[in-house]
Amino acid sequence: MNSQLHIFDCDGVLILSNKLKTESFNEIAAKFVPQNIVDKFIAFHKANGGVSRWEKFLYLRNISRGYDLPDVDHLSEEFASLVDSKLNTISPIPGAREYIEKLVKESAIIYVVSGGEQSQVRRILMNLKFNIDPKRIFGSPTSKVNHFKNIRKKYQFSDAMTYGDSLLDAKCAISINSKFTF
Repeated sequence: MNSQLHIFDCDGVLILSNKLKTESFNEIAAKFVPQNIVDKFIAFHKANGGVSRWEKFLYLRNISRGYDLPDVDHLSEEFASLVDSKLNTISPIPGAREYIEKLVKESAIIYVVSGGEQSQVRRILMNLKFNIDPKRIFGSPTSKVNHFKNIRKKYQFSDAMTYGDSLLDAKCAISINSKFTF
């Protein structure tokens, strides 16, 4: 039986934004800490795809004791502004919009669950003309795990397929008994 419920990660799965976000995290961290700490922070960011920017900036603050950093909310707002200023450089993953259209024609239930900030993810996907109901596009500050659980409660008897590019995406899929495509 084909899956009726499809849950997509966003960055690196629907849109080409991983590099932009890594560069933006690097740019912000470099304002406040030396390069060795920036490198450690970027390694954490890359190893923890799908984790919210708030969690990532909390990690930066924790490894940057002794340096004067703004609070996590300020760093997150600065990150959002920096990414917003570069939105015109983000494009869809080749074939992603077409695949979504195919699923729409099959009357599939489509969700996006991202570690990115929810309103920003919605803006990006709408600007890129993805045919996905904005009310089914979720992001931080609510965790991916919680979004997945809430979606599964709504569609407990549907076969599910999750599409992701991180270990967290795979763990979320497993937690709701969904098939997973990396």
